[in-house]
Amino acid sequence: MAAGDVFKVTITSTGQGSIYQNTYHVQTLTAAVPTTANFATFVSDAIAIARTYQASSINYTQWEAIQQWGAGMTIVSGECRREGGLAYGGALSGLPGVSISEPLPPQCACVVTWLTGQAGRRRRGRTYYGAQVETTQNDGLWLSTHITDMTTKVTAFLAIYKATGGTSAVFNVGVWSERIATGCVPAPPPAKGHVQVDLPNPDQAYRAIESGVVRPTVFSQRRRTRGVGR
Repeated sequence: MAAGDVFKVTITSTGQGSIYQNTYHVQTLTAAVPTTANFATFVSDAIAIARTYQASSINYTQWEAIQQWGAGMTIVSGECRREGGLAYGGALSGLPGVSISEPLPPQCACVVTWLTGQAGRRRRGRTYYGAQVETTQNDGLWLSTHITDMTTKVTAFLAIYKATGGTSAVFNVGVWSERIATGCVPAPPPAKGHVQVDLPNPDQAYRAIESGVVRPTVFSQRRRTRGVGR
């Protein structure tokens, strides 16, 4: 292992007839191999951002961490993928949402935009926190008290995991661009899969997050609407 290796952490919860997944990317800060306990701590801190405002009808069930780039990994030329790397995972139990209020429809989400200090879609990220409850919004906008407290929780999370000034000795959190990493884009219809249009550049695909902004709008994800998508 080496400092600077990047992992994708996926956290899964279920409820409202849906499967909710949030992904984060973290970068190692030392050459020591991260442990399952290291990732479990990160998962717990990430869940804490939104769990207070999530309905008790949803439950966090599992997490996994898959290496995206770094020691032990190689690029498969012309195939838009990489090989090698480490993988971790664990079950989550006894972690329902905290709120007993009525949940919003499953497609509704509170969105946090993650900023890296660099412009462009490949240098910013978004996390959609689902299973939010009715009492936190009015007329399609989050209440100011909800935004303020979510902002406080985002700030506390970044105080641990931001690259500059974060207290974690194991990880910082960032934005990963698979487009930069692989140099690939979706193939034009009717073809499927991806086609390579640039050279792969995984060394430049990660940028550390500097701040997070809680968006005031109750956003909708069409694929979470009942009967739509998988």
